[in-house]
Amino acid sequence: MSMRYLLLSLLVLGGCKVLPEAKVETSNSDFVVERLGVIEGDCIVYRFLDQTTNHYVVRCKNNEQTTSTIQQGKSTRSETIQTIR
Repeated sequence: MSMRYLLLSLLVLGGCKVLPEAKVETSNSDFVVERLGVIEGDCIVYRFLDQTTNHYVVRCKNNEQTTSTIQQGKSTRSETIQTIR
């Protein structure tokens, strides 16, 4: 799956409030992570709230990186973080 497709999916999700499939358990009960869905059976889309901003993260099984879209005012920026093992 191309990163362009994943980023486009994140931008679409950023424009509307999608109901989560499930809440993801974390080590901090004050930090809420929601699982929004699976794309093509390979990538999982998550959302979490940082103060007043929703962040979207895509994790793919066959990919060694995490992609997220961050809103900055009226625009958004994408960020890719390499996974270190």
